[in-house]
Amino acid sequence: MIFPDLFNGPRFEEGDLVNFTFEDCELTYRVPIVHQSYDNLDSVSQQHDFSIVDTSTWLESGGFYSLNLSKQSWIFEQQVFHQDIMNRIDIMGSSCSVGLIKLREPDINNELALDLAQLKCFLITQLKQDFTHTRFPERPDWPSIKNDFFIESTPAAKFTGFLVELDTSGSGLHPSVNAYIPLNKSLLLTAELDINPLFTEGFQYPYSPEFLRQFKKDLFKDFLSHIKIEYSGETLKKIQQNNKTV
Repeated sequence: MIFPDLFNGPRFEEGDLVNFTFEDCELTYRVPIVHQSYDNLDSVSQQHDFSIVDTSTWLESGGFYSLNLSKQSWIFEQQVFHQDIMNRIDIMGSSCSVGLIKLREPDINNELALDLAQLKCFLITQLKQDFTHTRFPERPDWPSIKNDFFIESTPAAKFTGFLVELDTSGSGLHPSVNAYIPLNKSLLLTAELDINPLFTEGFQYPYSPEFLRQFKKDLFKDFLSHIKIEYSGETLKKIQQNNKTV
């Protein structure tokens, strides 16, 4: 990914590879090398083998179980020249979290995760329930219940899933970008990336909200490009059969 001029920060292509094993698939992705944390977040799960899923230590909510695989935050810097002296100014704070969601038994039995049409309806329904009491800004570019949170298919051809934008913090300022990707019939991979501007007194902030939003989307797509999911032959066959017409 190409960064703006005089712009510094972690790059996913230079990050460490992490690997996790699940029933019917193997997952690999990159975590950035963080030199300066934004929110004191820099952790990767010590457990890497999830062939047998034990949810006793997972977070439970509404019949779903969730677990973090990695959670990191970092700072992007801008090089600024003043009186022939180069200074570095903190320009953006970013965070990226990757996790798992275990579906409920009826959804597992119906193999919902392996059918894109069913999965899309499921995600929209769940998100609308989660945000049913949220007051959304009256803006056409803001993700909300009315526009299904701008749900779209993942851009990578090597796996299937969906992207949405969500204001998980409730700030009404900067929605995060999120992905939901099936790993097998019972587990979804989740990923969320967020970026917030950092302001310095006496320094005019150089980036517009529109630039920040597009940069966030581009950065997330860059992250997705480094995800590799190797499905078992049976799971891959089911995904292909279920999604011929999607």
